[in-house]
Parts: sequence; structure tokens; C-alpha cells
Amino acid sequence: MSEVGTDAALAIRDQTVVPSPMFRGAHMVRALADYRELQKALDEAMPDQLMTLDGKPFRKKGYWRAIAVAFGLTVDPITNPQEERSVIGALDDGSENYVYAVAYRATAPNGRSTVGDGSCAAAEKQRGRMKATEHNVRSHAHCVPLRAEILTRSGFRRHDEIEAGDEVLAYDCERDLCVWTPLRAINVFDQQPVVTIESKSFRAVCTPEHSWAMKRTRTRDRLPYQSLVKTSGLARYSDAMANTLVLAATAESGGHPLAAEDAAILGWLITDGSLRRPNGENSDFWRAHIDQAKPQYVEELRALVGAHATESVTPAGSRTFPTGNTSPTRPSHRFALRASKTRELLRTAGIESRADLPSLVTRLSASARSAMLDAMLKADGHQRWSATNDATWVFANKDAHVFEAFQILAALDGRALGRYTLEGPRQSRVNPISLQTLRSVRYAQVRALRIEESGREDVWCPTTDFGTWVMRLDGNVMVTGNTRAFNRSVSNLVGFGEVSAEEVERDEHGEAPAAVPQRADGSALVTAVETKTGTGKTGKSWTMYMVTFDDGRSGSTFDQKLATLATQAKEAGEYLIPALEAKGQYTNLTGLVPAGGNGHGGSEESEETVITEPQKKRLWAIAREHGWSPDEAKELVQGYGFEASEQITKVEYPEIVMKLKERRKPEGAGA
Repeated sequence: MSEVGTDAALAIRDQTVVPSPMFRGAHMVRALADYRELQKALDEAMPDQLMTLDGKPFRKKGYWRAIAVAFGLTVDPITNPQEERSVIGALDDGSENYVYAVAYRATAPNGRSTVGDGSCAAAEKQRGRMKATEHNVRSHAHCVPLRAEILTRSGFRRHDEIEAGDEVLAYDCERDLCVWTPLRAINVFDQQPVVTIESKSFRAVCTPEHSWAMKRTRTRDRLPYQSLVKTSGLARYSDAMANTLVLAATAESGGHPLAAEDAAILGWLITDGSLRRPNGENSDFWRAHIDQAKPQYVEELRALVGAHATESVTPAGSRTFPTGNTSPTRPSHRFALRASKTRELLRTAGIESRADLPSLVTRLSASARSAMLDAMLKADGHQRWSATNDATWVFANKDAHVFEAFQILAALDGRALGRYTLEGPRQSRVNPISLQTLRSVRYAQVRALRIEESGREDVWCPTTDFGTWVMRLDGNVMVTGNTRAFNRSVSNLVGFGEVSAEEVERDEHGEAPAAVPQRADGSALVTAVETKTGTGKTGKSWTMYMVTFDDGRSGSTFDQKLATLATQAKEAGEYLIPALEAKGQYTNLTGLVPAGGNGHGGSEESEETVITEPQKKRLWAIAREHGWSPDEAKELVQGYGFEASEQITKVEYPEIVMKLKERRKPEGAGA
């Protein structure tokens, strides 16, 4: 800020004259100017936190959180949850017009504080097609089932195992980075309506107004950015392939002294090794060794622990399993660590048992946690290879502490996890084996999500300064949003009378643009032309265009002429009649005709024309004939840059078919 600055502006006057204002007029003017300078800088840096209502700009919760940080404010809830709800009259349908009121206190470093309160009545939400529920009246972001856990410095914990002030992991949308931050509040509510959100590799349960971090692309500069979007508002973003939920992000490096090499040794010990006290729990003597039969990792282990261990080899043989099956075994190499090295390793790590692992891994440096995760995957993981020679790791372990350490390491390393599963029915196993896939990308496409009502549950949600947290729900780990916090209290203290967007908006992200009715002639205005680029396996670059119209229709095309025509019509405000062809869950744009004139029906000779329906059927028939599973064939297609077979271009089609045919047919398959 300026030389006068906020501190100088708030200098207390000589109080020998009474009554007298504490600050001079010039100081207050200077303080207001400094505040508006900060406000302008934040508006430019955080454009997604600005919204216009009735022609006036208002600022959302991300802005007020930044203001709280800039002024060094402490913001805490002061309302007793049991006293928040009251009833004032009845609605038109005879049901209760219930009102929720909450309050937060914002305190400045000099001790000055103010309280911001907020309330909402069912009558305010009972408008048009919108129906009031206990949830959407109480809050715009409470939350997830009580069984959901939050990632703390001690590992994943339930709502009744934590308290305000604990360090928890949150996601900073602005920096696309996970950070450790104090937990501000814990909110618990009875029997709220919930929905299930799921895709092939993602599943979560939450209330309809719960928020998610979504990666989007700004139209004007094509730069990606992250913002929070409510579950109930996800559908409006499902047309654009670039819109994705952020499931994981790299975390700040920790300061634990455990070196990367020792973290890797520990990772091997807790998975493919043994770490025990043979003389009892009170003994300082540890016995540790690592067993490895995979030839590709024996030399790696020898280089890692050779100077600190004795190596022995068990010859190849056979093993009979409880099922009665007997299988040959490879030679097994045992690396027995010297007692002095084991004591040094555990002393530096600061652990006494596997139960201490979650607390350790949350504090490791970035290099140490990556090394430990790599060792654990090589020991108790296996790689599932795709047709494009891309490998996906699947980790399996039956020790709950070890598996939790794996999940935390993946989250801190910015690696998204697939669905959590158990090997065999839980009730049939004393110690079921937990399995989870390490996803190749850290996003989930919004357009692939299915959202269904799932009844009512008791729910909870934390409050953090970033509006986000890292959650584990039913074994699945993900970044998610939290309750709207303290905008009004911050505004009251330093906002110079400014009103938060939450005071005037109905939806945290603005009303969805209403789709106009489809016109009789099928014409529509173009509202957006989005671009996605990539490179196929052959090295050939491709560009896909997603065109959206004002009546809610949209379609994708590889034809640049169509995209150019759509862009020109958008800029000129001209109506077009789109030709759209639905194929599975995708819609192809095959032509555009100006309303009342001739148009472009697609480029017949274009290299980017997509394959026909018969070609698609032939492709899948060849895949089945040559022993490709549906998932393997889909991975092959995605390796060429296509989300689904409906988007394969005629240029890439022959090579994909040849790739499918390279696999030898299974015995018994037709010639």
C-alpha cells in the first residue's frame, strides 16, 4: 500500500479533547483509498469472484477470504447450532416457514471485532420451481454424510475426532495447490437430502448445494482456471469437455527430516518386507528385511539398501495356495537390514508402529513422499497396461494403516485415486484386501457424471479459509468444497459498507442462463465456440470444436470451416440452423446453415470427418475378434486423443484398426 498506509491511517489521535474522533479525516480518506487499491488488485487477480446483478458488481466468498488474510483477521462462528432454527408462520402449502440464523465474529489484530449475522427463511427459497428444504435454507454448502473423513496432519479423521484449530488439507483454487490450513468450524446437521454423483471411476454422496472445485477455461484468453461450483449447478457445464472436477492437486512440501532414500526403504519395509520387535514391544531391538522376487526390482533394491543390508537368495520352487492350486515361484532375494540402520531409520522417521505412518507421511518433503509412494507401488502394486503402452498402477494391501498411508501419499503427490474396492465380500474375510487404482489424470469430466437423488442422511461439513478440503468417503479420496463461511463479518469489519454477493444472489455462481425455446425453423444463436487440441499416437495434431447455442443445444466437430462459420455468426449475432447427430452420449455437429440462406454442410473432403456408424461397429467387432476387452479398446482409442469411438476421425481410423489387428486372435476365434 501507500506510504501513509493502513497502519499509519489508523494511528490514534491525541485524546485530550473529548469528544473527539479517533482518526483524522485525511487518514480515513487514505485508508479508504488503500482499501480500494487492494480491492482493484484482487478483482483483477480473481475475476471469477466478481458477479454482476442488476448492473452492479458484487464480490463472492473468495474475495472476502482474501480480505481476511490481507488484514490478518480471525473469523470464528459464534452461533449455537441447536439455536439456529426457528419457525415464523407457514408457507402457502401449510408447511412450516422455518428460518435459520447464523453469526460469525471477525477480529482484527488490534482486538477490534464485529459480528456478522445471516438468515434465510423457507419463504425466500419457495419461488417458482425452486422448493425450500431444510438444507438450502440453512446453508448453501452443508455437506456430506457423517461417515466422510477429512485429511488432517494425523491422517483421515471423522467429524467427532477433530476440533477447530486442527491443521487440515485444503485446495487453493487460485494456485491449483493443496495447502495445510487451520480448521475454522465443524457443522453437523440432521437428515438432509443427499444425491449420489458418480462415473465409472468416481463416486461421492453430498447435499445438492455442496460445492466442488471445477477446472474451466476463460473464453477471452483460453487460460484454465479453477472455481467452486455447486452440485446442483454441474449440469450447466456438462456440454464442454474442458470442464472437469479437480480430484487431486500437489501439496506443499513438508519439512520432515526423513530423506528420500530412507523414505523409499521404509516404503519397501511396510509392504514387501517385515518390520518387527522379536524381543517384545518394549525392546529397542528391531528386525527388518525386504523380500523381492520381481527381477526388475531386485537390482533397484540392491542399489538402495546394499550398503546397509545382507542379501540372501531362496531358490525357485513351488507354492500351494489355500485353494489347492500350486504355482511355480521365482528365486526370492531377502535384504536383511542391519540393526543399526533400522534404529537410525525409525528414529529419524519418529514412528513406533504402522499406526504412526499416516502422521509421518503428511509431514514428508515432496521428494520423500514421492520416493515412498513409488516404493510402495512397486512392492504391493501391479501395472495394468493399456493398448497404447500406458500403465495404470493398482495398489493392494490388507493393513489399514499402510493403505491409509498410500492414500495420503497419493493425495499429497497430486495423484487422483479411482474407486476403492475390497477383494471378496467383506463378511467372508477376516482381513479383506483393499484395492485402489491410481488414475492417470487428476480430473473427472463433468459431462460423464450421473447425479441421482439418494434419500436423506445426517451430514456435516468443515469450514476452511479456502472453501475446500480433502475428503475420504467410503474409501474414495477427493478434493471437495465446504460451507460458505464469514463474508458478512469480514465485510462489516473492513468492507467500508460493501455488501457481499451472498446478500443478493440466489445462486452462488449466478443464475444459469435460461435456454430460449427452440424456434420453429430450428435456428439458434451461437453462444460459445470452445476448442480442445491434442496429439494422436502418430504425432498428428487434432483440434476439436464444441459449439453451444442459445436454445441449449450443442455439438462437437473437427471441421474448422464449421467452427469458423459458428464464430463469425456469434460475433455478428446471426442465426444459424445446426445439423446435429447424436451418437451415444456425444452429439456431432455435421453442418450449419444460416437462417434463410445457404450454409456449410460440412467439409466432405476434410481430413477431420468422423467415422460412420458402420465403421464404428466394424471397429468394435475387430476388437472383440482379436481378444480386446471393452476397457482395453477404449484405452486404445483414448490414446489417440479421442474420448469415445464416436469422435474417431477417418484419418486415424485405419491406424487404430491396424493396431487392433496386431494382437493375435484367441484360439477358437474365427479367421
